[in-house]
Amino acid sequence: MNHKIIALIVTVALILAFFVLPSIVRSSIPQVTYTRGSQSQQVGKIVCQGFIEAGERAELYITAPVVADQVAVQVGDFVAQGDLLCSINEIATRAIIYSPEVGADLVKEYLQSASSSAELSALMAGNSVETFSFAFQPQYHSPISGTVTEVNIADRTLYNSPAAAIVVEDLEHLNATIYVPQADILQVQVGSEALISGEGIQGELAGHVTAINPSAVRKVGNSGPEALVPVTVALDNAAGQIRPGYVVTAQLSTAAPSSGLLLPYQAVKQDDENQEYVQVLSSGYRVEKRLVTTGNETAEQTEILSGLESSDIVIIEDIAENTRVRLGEQMDGD
Repeated sequence: MNHKIIALIVTVALILAFFVLPSIVRSSIPQVTYTRGSQSQQVGKIVCQGFIEAGERAELYITAPVVADQVAVQVGDFVAQGDLLCSINEIATRAIIYSPEVGADLVKEYLQSASSSAELSALMAGNSVETFSFAFQPQYHSPISGTVTEVNIADRTLYNSPAAAIVVEDLEHLNATIYVPQADILQVQVGSEALISGEGIQGELAGHVTAINPSAVRKVGNSGPEALVPVTVALDNAAGQIRPGYVVTAQLSTAAPSSGLLLPYQAVKQDDENQEYVQVLSSGYRVEKRLVTTGNETAEQTEILSGLESSDIVIIEDIAENTRVRLGEQMDGD
């Protein structure tokens, strides 16, 4: 065979080997998923019970016995701040408060017919307007905008009750008051996210913690005394989906700084001696076993307290020790 042809064949073979052999060798090295430890916050959840409350609630109390002339609202009405709730019949009310000599029958007759107005007014002539106006107001207006949820006063009827005459609630902005056990309260922060669920609620409603009560309330149960801290959760877009007074369950997200490195839970393994370890990449791209001490765990992360540096490359898969590997996809440790 011609020496030139042989030389050409050898040259082509060498060129092919130069380009093809590395690919063949590379394909024989297993590819692994890897991660690096991160220092961040561990996220968990606390499950607690509580109640739904209106964003704002105004209760109209009238401390003196009064006779309403007109009740301008009924349950379900929406009122704006400053709207009239009710007006008081001044003559009949003054008669009841300041004139014992005026009989109940005369007041009742006055309320039923205006014909007795002159007689009742004459009997009341001796009472000063100043004293009369001090006991109550001729009219009561709503201090907030909202929906009327209670009416316990009626037209031309004596009202003398410890219950609120009229209640107005802001149903557009709802809160949940959640009772967090003493042992868990340090994990809750203003701004923590919350999910609210319960009977009569479709799905879960999102919210966030807006206030943590400065004192706890005491409760005695079957297991003994317990301290619960009220936490206020503002609900997002809950109007029309939930009502004040509902009993609900809240999942409060908690976050605490980690004192170690956090890894995906799949990266931490256990040997036959129940020792926990991770597999790291050595400088020669070979798998190395590293014993570690673990801390807190969640469904997604494990805290590494010792045995690992943040610069270490941790292999997720279980690979035989000293195996040479190549890096593939990185898995976030957060």
